[in-house]
Amino acid sequence: MSAAHCPYCGLPITHAKTFSSTGPGDPFSADMARLGTSIMLVQCGGYASSAAETAFLASADDFTRKHFSSQNRIVYVEDYSDITGADAEARKQYIHYFLNNRNRFYAFLFYNLPPIFRISFNLFNKLHAHGATVLAVKSYEQAIDLALQLPEQPETDLPKPGAVSLSASGRGIRARLQKAFNQVLSRANGRGFSFIQKIQKRLADPYSDVFLQSIAAIDWQTPGMPPPHHLFADRRLPKNLYDAIGFVKSEVDMLMAERASAEQVLQTSETRYRLLVEHAKAGFMEYDFTTDRITSVNDELISMTGYSRDDLLSMNPRVLISDAGRELYSKRLKAIRAGERLPPAENYPYLTKNGESRWIRLNSNVTYDNHRPRHAAIVVTDITSLKQTEQKLLDYQDKLKRLSVRMSMAEEKHRRNLASVLHETIGQELFVMQMQLAAFERSFSDPTASAPLQKIQDQLIRIIRQTRNLTQDLSPPVLYDFGLDAAVSALARSLQQKHGIFIRTFFNDEEENLDEKIKVILYRNIKELILNVIKHAGAKNITIWAKHSDSGFCVAIHDDGMGFDSVSYFKESATHQGFGLFDVREKLNHLGGLLLINSAPGQGTSIRMQVPPNIPK
Repeated sequence: MSAAHCPYCGLPITHAKTFSSTGPGDPFSADMARLGTSIMLVQCGGYASSAAETAFLASADDFTRKHFSSQNRIVYVEDYSDITGADAEARKQYIHYFLNNRNRFYAFLFYNLPPIFRISFNLFNKLHAHGATVLAVKSYEQAIDLALQLPEQPETDLPKPGAVSLSASGRGIRARLQKAFNQVLSRANGRGFSFIQKIQKRLADPYSDVFLQSIAAIDWQTPGMPPPHHLFADRRLPKNLYDAIGFVKSEVDMLMAERASAEQVLQTSETRYRLLVEHAKAGFMEYDFTTDRITSVNDELISMTGYSRDDLLSMNPRVLISDAGRELYSKRLKAIRAGERLPPAENYPYLTKNGESRWIRLNSNVTYDNHRPRHAAIVVTDITSLKQTEQKLLDYQDKLKRLSVRMSMAEEKHRRNLASVLHETIGQELFVMQMQLAAFERSFSDPTASAPLQKIQDQLIRIIRQTRNLTQDLSPPVLYDFGLDAAVSALARSLQQKHGIFIRTFFNDEEENLDEKIKVILYRNIKELILNVIKHAGAKNITIWAKHSDSGFCVAIHDDGMGFDSVSYFKESATHQGFGLFDVREKLNHLGGLLLINSAPGQGTSIRMQVPPNIPK
């Protein structure tokens, strides 16, 4: 109704309107719209009481007056999929609406009807040949096809609203005679009333008896209804009444044929399903929540578990799960019984009949009745080899972590050795040269002669300073001599002086309890993070806290820079190569620690490093 055009025929959909019943407790509503120039789309929902039906039909009349030309006859198309029912008076109102609006409506088309409704509408169309055209179809597409074809029929091909056939005329005469006869009966006194009742009964009995005989003679299991000519020999059963019975029988035959066809398709599907289940390379079982028992299994599951079919059908699935997974299975089963919707698959350790420990993956499809689980179809896959491979990978990963830490420590050892060589050999030699050059300069009395020596001496001092900085970068001696606090403080002062950023550090007195290797990795990570802030964050202040916690040693770094989207950072780490956070996280993971990042654009960044007091062996 809300679309601009019909997705099937392409005609524009306009003037959408929603009707809701205003009566208390009337759950009835309807959506209406115009399709093209002569089709009225309707979709009703809920249960129609007589009051709701009266209001709806009045709303429908108002809709047609406002949005359809008086020159056009309308085709009424209604979706019945959301109708739950209607009381008797409402149904009568609907029928009268069909009969009384032949001049306004060309036809009434209904789709998505339950079978009994379809019979009712088709029977109505057959018995009211000179009323409105009322057709029940299976789909919206069929309804639109008919709606588009009907207006193309010549008007002369349609019964005129005032035209009455001979049989209809006969029925009219008979009705008038019956009405006059009833008026005579109504004037009878009390004693004559019993006599009159007997007359009425004798007049009705032949029809009712023959009608019941006709109904009783029908073979509802056999298609077709051979005409019982003897019933019309003395005109005891009107021909049009027998036609109505025959029409109902033909509709029932059609429904039974559809049912037989559906049952055949279902039987074929069931056969294929069973063949697939029996010959599948995965185990399969069906479970009944009511009895808490397995109801069927395939041969593969029997082979996997080592139990016989009778064993499996007599046991609770919980028995298959080993002690290690039974608690997890019980929690999951309890959650399903409580109505929770869980992921379909779960892994469990189980024991075969001979006691072998293996792993299975249960992938279940649960069907519910009234929000309660009733049945589950479960595919059982043996994932023991997958679990063994997974464990090997975890072992290899653990070995790689330990190897990575060892490599980091070896690298640090080489750094320290190189720094020691620079400091104790080259650095010392340069310092001695600087002292000798200063003494040589003082031996000159002529200032003009000492000027070149002063330039050489200044250059030598710069080389000495650069050598010291290189030594600090390679392996700061203060880290090993005075600890992490002193090393980070010296680093902060150096970077603050060099880059003009204010860095504050707060350390407790317990960091000396840390493993020396952890101190080295933390120092390297802190330096990397500070340099990242200087390069990318545009911050003016950095604060560093370090203290012991219940789970180990914690270092927190906060800056007031531009920040970034920390949620998506590691998902897109390939686009941030050189930023360093990924490397920092991996080093901490190797130590058995973790890295937590909290940042958003324009809100600065807070980073927390958590490490155990000792490197895991």
